[in-house]
Amino acid sequence: MAAVAALLDSRGALLALRRTLVRGPHNVRACRSAAALRRLLDQVLLDAVVVGLKAMKNPDLLALRVMFPELTVLAYGHFRPDDGDLLQRLEDRSSEITVVVEGVDDAIVGNLVHAHSLTERRRALLADAPRLLRLTEPIQQKAWHALVTDGARPFSATELARQLGVSREHLSRQFGAGGAPTLKRVIDLVRVVTAAQLLANPGYVAR
Repeated sequence: MAAVAALLDSRGALLALRRTLVRGPHNVRACRSAAALRRLLDQVLLDAVVVGLKAMKNPDLLALRVMFPELTVLAYGHFRPDDGDLLQRLEDRSSEITVVVEGVDDAIVGNLVHAHSLTERRRALLADAPRLLRLTEPIQQKAWHALVTDGARPFSATELARQLGVSREHLSRQFGAGGAPTLKRVIDLVRVVTAAQLLANPGYVAR
């Protein structure tokens, strides 16, 4: 899972997110302001952004939402009945915003972030690909899982083989047989899909 940005109202919410995130607390990047979040977006590809009520009321954050409409956003805080109008406005802006209630959902906030992350959306988008590409061997499926999970990272065949604990030559031989595409084509496919996800956000510029 890639990095998750957190712009939250309380330290308790930040600690709960770090404690429950699937791939560990090191993935959480705490931000103090919308400006800090904007700087982080320029430096790191984010899987999701988790924001508190104060941040949601900030016009600068709403402006970022326009620049990054496909970025997964979760609202996490102590919601009151009079916050309904704010939540309604946010839902009108995007259907991707998920509400997480502090003090109620603390034990599962990390799981909710993971379930709605850009990585999981990519995985769902490519759910039929292993069957269509005839990736039937266990090592092919492991390679596919690694590529989709870390799609934002520019994998090379050598790096992928090292992660799977095999030689580059062995991994390459497992592709391109039995009707499956070559390893290079599989890597390129995931890169293209990931790039399409990112470029749906005007705030990202192709380089």
